[in-house]
Amino acid sequence: MKTLLAIFLLSLSTMSFGDIINVPPIPPTSTQAMCTTDLIDLYGNVVRSFSGNGYDQYEACRQSEQFCDYELQRYENGFRCETRGGGYPRPPRPPQQTTEQCRASRFDPAGFFIQSYYGQATGPWGSNVKDQACRQALQQCSYDLRGRQTCRIDG
Repeated sequence: MKTLLAIFLLSLSTMSFGDIINVPPIPPTSTQAMCTTDLIDLYGNVVRSFSGNGYDQYEACRQSEQFCDYELQRYENGFRCETRGGGYPRPPRPPQQTTEQCRASRFDPAGFFIQSYYGQATGPWGSNVKDQACRQALQQCSYDLRGRQTCRIDG
């Protein structure tokens, strides 16, 4: 046991203390973006500059603009904030989705109801989602047509 302790202590004496704790620094993340916004006076002179950091250009510029807007409250009218380098605008929001349903009915030649068929479609607002649902319902109805039967969309 004493022999193992002696070997361990000798191995430590050959290493410097710097070898034990010398850990390379963590590299900075490359995803950080920076943006600068200037507070401009009535004559176009820069009164103060504000910097913001974020994960992308939009977030960094939003932060620097908030700093500038806060400081702008202390000054008179005519002062303004200008973002240098023109930060990227926020990416467009995905279109909101809507779901529509439609019903088609199958009738015999005398006009008597036989069966209903339902169609459903989902898509962005402003598109022909209702038409897609009605086409789907009519297509299902047309599969079952016999003889002179007809399919109609129910209002």
